[in-house]
Amino acid sequence: MRVGVEIPIDHGSLPKRFDSCLSLCLGGKRIAGSTPVASLLDHPIADDDNDAINAAYRARLLAQDWGLYRTLQLNTARVRQTAKELPVASETIEQRLDQLCERTEAQPKSLTWRLRTCVGDRRSWYELPEEVRQPYQAE
Repeated sequence: MRVGVEIPIDHGSLPKRFDSCLSLCLGGKRIAGSTPVASLLDHPIADDDNDAINAAYRARLLAQDWGLYRTLQLNTARVRQTAKELPVASETIEQRLDQLCERTEAQPKSLTWRLRTCVGDRRSWYELPEEVRQPYQAE
């Protein structure tokens, strides 16, 4: 799957600011949303990368790319539902997701973002691979 944003990665590893963003984007495919749930439980919301989810970075990233924003918006609902079904502090998850959403909505959006939101879901914002191969399947 291709999303229309290029992510700058420093020092060859994903910072926590992007780790939660990516896991939400992918829908936490390990155990139906448990990856983003674990990230949200383990790391507070802040404006830096000091063992926290960087809300400022995430908001800037999502304000530049409507497709990434929409994918995270859809998967956030799935994560909220998963948190209710797991034996975890779902109130903490809800609170942190609310903080992230508030920061994202408050961030000024680019002109291309605002134009793309007019089209909405009528036009696909992602590309599916031509051939889907199961993990670990021999080529």
